[in-house]
Amino acid sequence: MRRLIINISLIISLLSAQPLIAQTTNVSGHVGVNGHDAIAATVSLLNAKDSSWIMSDITDDKGGFFLKDVPYGSYIIAATSVGYTTNMQTVELKDNGDHTYILTLIKENNTLDEVAVTAKKSFIEMSLGKTVVNVEGTTTAAGTTVLDMLRRLPGVTVDQNGNISMHGKQGVLVLIDDRPVYLSGDDLAQYLKAITASETGQIELITQPGAKYDAAGNTGIINIKLKKNKREGWNGNVMASYGQGIYFHRNESALLNYKVGKLNLSLSGSDMEAIGFADWTEHLYFLNPATGNTTGSSYVHSTPKERFSNTVLRFTADYDVNDKVRIGSSTRATYHPNTNNGYIWSGNSDVSGTVNSYNGVTDADGFIRKDVMTNAYITYKVNKESALDINFDYLLSNRNARQDINNTGYDYLMNAFPYPAIMNSRQLSSVNVYSIKADYTRSFKNGVKIETGIKSSAVTTDNNALFRLYESGMWLNDTGRTNRFIYKEQINAVYGTLSRKFGARWDMRAALRAEQTNTRGIQSIHNEQFDRHYLSLFPTAYLNYAMDSNDQFELNYGRRIERPAYSQLNPFIYYSFQYNYSKGNPDLLPVYSNNIELKHSYKNILISTVAFSHATNMIGDISTADDSTKVIYNTSANFAGHSDVYYSLLFNKDLFKWWTLNAGGSVFYAVDNAVINNRTRHVEWTGYSLSVNSRFNLGKDWQLEAYAGYNSAGRWSVNATFDANLYMELGLSKKISKHFQLNLFAADPFYLNRVGAHVFADNFRADSKFRYASQLYSVSVTYSFGKSKSAEQRNKSIDEAGRIK
Repeated sequence: MRRLIINISLIISLLSAQPLIAQTTNVSGHVGVNGHDAIAATVSLLNAKDSSWIMSDITDDKGGFFLKDVPYGSYIIAATSVGYTTNMQTVELKDNGDHTYILTLIKENNTLDEVAVTAKKSFIEMSLGKTVVNVEGTTTAAGTTVLDMLRRLPGVTVDQNGNISMHGKQGVLVLIDDRPVYLSGDDLAQYLKAITASETGQIELITQPGAKYDAAGNTGIINIKLKKNKREGWNGNVMASYGQGIYFHRNESALLNYKVGKLNLSLSGSDMEAIGFADWTEHLYFLNPATGNTTGSSYVHSTPKERFSNTVLRFTADYDVNDKVRIGSSTRATYHPNTNNGYIWSGNSDVSGTVNSYNGVTDADGFIRKDVMTNAYITYKVNKESALDINFDYLLSNRNARQDINNTGYDYLMNAFPYPAIMNSRQLSSVNVYSIKADYTRSFKNGVKIETGIKSSAVTTDNNALFRLYESGMWLNDTGRTNRFIYKEQINAVYGTLSRKFGARWDMRAALRAEQTNTRGIQSIHNEQFDRHYLSLFPTAYLNYAMDSNDQFELNYGRRIERPAYSQLNPFIYYSFQYNYSKGNPDLLPVYSNNIELKHSYKNILISTVAFSHATNMIGDISTADDSTKVIYNTSANFAGHSDVYYSLLFNKDLFKWWTLNAGGSVFYAVDNAVINNRTRHVEWTGYSLSVNSRFNLGKDWQLEAYAGYNSAGRWSVNATFDANLYMELGLSKKISKHFQLNLFAADPFYLNRVGAHVFADNFRADSKFRYASQLYSVSVTYSFGKSKSAEQRNKSIDEAGRIK
């Protein structure tokens, strides 16, 4: 069956015409005005057939521009600047020769009709090993967060816990402006909620990252590109948003940029606060492992309510020392407090279904997370053909968490049992990360290009947990759970990439990355320790073929690794309530995967992908129940080999001047072979997803956007499945004046989004339903100020991946 699906997918991919990466060349030139250099003019490359936007650059202090990796074909080069008429030239790029063009701008004559070029970016674009989604200017971006934006990207799924998946698989690495955020799980979700979607320019879905990226990320990379400063002098914006669902949600942000000469400064800040809630119902059935018969059951209902805020400050500075050297730095500081209060009620029944006891649990927990991340870089342009980049990064993250649990038991007549179970915990966690890397590139006239680099990173996590029990009127240390876990990890890497063009149609790239990993884990109280040392190789290869100006194909291969999250290695206990707790596993091994993709693009209108992946040592959640106490215990383990094949198709086109349609779907088939509790399990399953995004220009500066996404039922792991779900969004915007814009937004307007999950184990089965605060109606106002002349700000990047949960 797997072979049949692969063959069918390949045939469909070849027949559904689309462009990937063609033979490319570079385009450069100069823009002048009245005998002088035109500084900060916009130079756009447009498709000669329909004038659709391809790429742009901003002229430097000498009027120069540079457009990199332009596929062969027919184009229009358009130079524009405020107050000047547009200069356009038609060009034909057929080889890798000298493509240098001179354009001159002329002062506008106000008595003449204005000359305008409309160059709107396509919402979805293809590039080498990745899909680029241009979210800047979309109506639904206003008043929402980056996490909300990820939910409506093609092939991306965000579950109720904030876990991000691509094409049905977890293990996604998230970057902001090519920089790691060093967070995962709930911490990553909370951080992405603090970034407004209106701050975002592009989101890159990198399914096959190149060798310069860390090999981490079993599924690939999501790179969130924030908007860049393109103006001289002082400029910026202020945004305020207020939303209401069951509870309120507010968000404020401010951005201030200043560019003069060779110096570019940017200061931004955001502050958000919201109240979230969940309505969780679970039915547990305890089983006889030998017969599968039910031996008892319980019903659990919980309505936790959390209040959280997130304050983020960012500062960046770039300075051009001369024409060859640029230096810069950036700092990001985050303060994130969270309080959560919930009441959990459960009823326990015997084999006949008769209730024999109840439990009421008051759970009050919370945390405060503070982190600071800083980056410094230097770029040295050796000459026109080569450049050297050096980056240094440091992260300090501290988390102070608490949990207080009070459990009272009742008999079937609702009489309280004596001596309720009262416990609390205080957990202090810190993460220190140092990283330094250097990247060198060199291009040759014969079309050969080499890239090479080295990197070293060191991580130390320190987790100290104190558990106490309240007995006989006093607090006693719980020595069985109190612990301190220290984890150290050092990764040294080196890579090399060779790319070459063959004629006008073929382009090849091959690369190899080597990573040496050294880890040590220490449980100081129990005096336990482990050490691991291993060297891993990660090859990647790309082959591109331009059949004609419309159809382009890409075949790629890559090997990836997914190391366990730091919290998954931490053996500490976390209680959902007294009868349900989780614990890390310090014996986890990394997951390795081999991935192959075949892509095809037709005019960037139809984009199809067929891919195959095989992974070993898959990490999954294992749940077991204590037959006597009925306590559910959850942990992570390496238990499966995983294989999957998927096919995706995207449609991306301006159907009319007033209607842009982006629609897509994907289908996948997966096989898991696992050993759980000494039992071999073989699971096959299929799933699919559909999404539609429409944007309408209503005239008079009104815009409407609507999105709907549907995910079929599927699997989280070998022993856990989830139900189908539907999510919708609506956005309406109005540009009130030159400086003010109004946005109205509705998330899940009909409150249809909900999650159903099912867990299967040897001695129990759990069926749960989950609803959270997905419905939100919000209004936002943005005020922009400053000069309109553009000047591109450069954002330096690093490639470290964080695994803090």
